[in-house]
Amino acid sequence: MNCIYVAIARRLKVVQGLTVCSSAAETLLLFAVIFFTVLLMDKHSLHAAPFTPKRPSHRLSQINLQKNVPALARAFSIKCLGFTDTNQFVIVADYSYLEGLGAFKWIDCRSGKVVQSLPTDTINTDTAIMYSDNRTIFASDNLAFLLGKLDPPIVNHVRILNSTTLKPMPPIDVGSFRDSFGISEAVTRGKILVSTCSLVPDKDKKQGFDYVDPCLEVWDWKAHKLLRRISSRYANDADYIVSPSDGSEYCCAVVDHQSHIYGSLTFLDPITGRELRKIRGNEQNPVDDPVFYLPDGRLVCKNKVYDAQSIVGKLLMPDHPELRCVSGVLSHLNLVFFQSEAGLELWDVKKKVLVERWTQIKTAIAVYVTLDRSVMGVACSSDVNKNLPVPESNVTTVQFWAFNTLSQ
Repeated sequence: MNCIYVAIARRLKVVQGLTVCSSAAETLLLFAVIFFTVLLMDKHSLHAAPFTPKRPSHRLSQINLQKNVPALARAFSIKCLGFTDTNQFVIVADYSYLEGLGAFKWIDCRSGKVVQSLPTDTINTDTAIMYSDNRTIFASDNLAFLLGKLDPPIVNHVRILNSTTLKPMPPIDVGSFRDSFGISEAVTRGKILVSTCSLVPDKDKKQGFDYVDPCLEVWDWKAHKLLRRISSRYANDADYIVSPSDGSEYCCAVVDHQSHIYGSLTFLDPITGRELRKIRGNEQNPVDDPVFYLPDGRLVCKNKVYDAQSIVGKLLMPDHPELRCVSGVLSHLNLVFFQSEAGLELWDVKKKVLVERWTQIKTAIAVYVTLDRSVMGVACSSDVNKNLPVPESNVTTVQFWAFNTLSQ
């Protein structure tokens, strides 16, 4: 390439500070060289070499949840909640959903050992989430358990717990015979979204209840104040409820790995609950986790991205269709984690640049990062198959890595 530049330079004439070519053919050749140089530079940026930190990432520890923790071998499901503000990793295991048996467990990321365990009591483990301050855990009561143990009227609560000690704070009173079956973090700090519905006796059965009046409620959890209740039939089914940074819409995502309904994305007006648009998954493009928004307002679902007018998603990384998105934990920085055959990869999806690759990680299904961005927790599953989606509850191993990428 350099020799071409030299040859052209020798044939150029400089007149009053302007460079001109001595012939039309040389002019065309010069433009051709410039065009292909820019093209090669752009192609190189799409396949940039992995970022090499000054302090290379290294694995701190690993824990096989079923082999190293015998009690977890009989768990119905295991859910990772993420890191506390003291950099311990929290998981919650459900041993029997109907009986309300489960346990929170804290894992030390340096040793990979369980350092604390507490029973979940009457908590519905499916609803448990870690708030973004890494200090607070939210979870709702297990109504299936309470209905069999207590006399009515049953008051359902959203539990608020300290993430390090599980010390309870005053709960949110959802209401008598009103179930809360999903909790999400709202964009506005200090707010949570709670999916609720009322329970009424089933007239056609001697025992049991019907779920009616599904709503999405916006709560100021610090003030224990209900700010808004949006009536929406989609609130009852959503596995995830997410919203962009400007709060212009709510996306109710239904993800189903078992019944092959392929899921759906329903976008709602955050004030009225009016349906703005709906996207149904199909066999070729199922709705799968993770589901999150990018800073520019586009929604990412699995490997597809949707803008405000989309009814059909486009590949988030069209030049790399083999990448499988596993986490948007740093999506507010335009950084997204993907799993590939080469390893776990972190990409800047705005610049289309590979930031870092961990070649030892081959079966990631979710990624978590500490509040100070010093440690990365990677939930892995032995069930990973590139042709089948794997829910986060199927986690079998958690790896902890020193995360130096953003600390340079």
